[in-house]
Amino acid sequence: MIKLYFAFGTDFKLLVFNEHLRLIRELPLRNRLIQFACFFEEQSQIVTAGIDGCFINNLKVESKYEPKQAMMLDPDGHTICLEMTRLLQLPQMTEWVKGLKVDTLNSLIMAWDQQSVCFYHLSDKYEIKQGQMVARHTELTIKENFITDMLLFNDYKVYVTGTQYGHLIAWKWGGDNKKQVHTFPGHLKQIT
Repeated sequence: MIKLYFAFGTDFKLLVFNEHLRLIRELPLRNRLIQFACFFEEQSQIVTAGIDGCFINNLKVESKYEPKQAMMLDPDGHTICLEMTRLLQLPQMTEWVKGLKVDTLNSLIMAWDQQSVCFYHLSDKYEIKQGQMVARHTELTIKENFITDMLLFNDYKVYVTGTQYGHLIAWKWGGDNKKQVHTFPGHLKQIT
């Protein structure tokens, strides 16, 4: 298996490094600014979020050599072919996404902006399409106390949002219905 490392540059490029941290490729991006990204290895996809919204991108990697041979014969990665193509944009998410988490175990993408959270399916399972929205919860906080982080529990019945003012808010949910069940105020700093 080829070990590759990815970084997103401010010049709108995906930088690809080999396991010795040598830059081997720069791939142009169609997005203006990517703030969050997660690699979904099972389907060789990169989920990105930023100023232009949330996207699922396919990443195709081909190498002329086996990984151990490539370290000796091609340390600079000249024989590695990389191609990234946009598969789909996740619907109903605001353009400027403030956070992204990908739960590969439960096949779920969670993206949020200042006041709302969206849940999407990560992969095609049964009759559910990849990228299909599971739920969207809006007006979770006031605009000045925006969401900074979130945590979803495996039973999918509760998630917790952290805010700019340092509050933790627990939400119980099922589909598009949400109910605030508890608030933990009093933290001194924002939740990240």
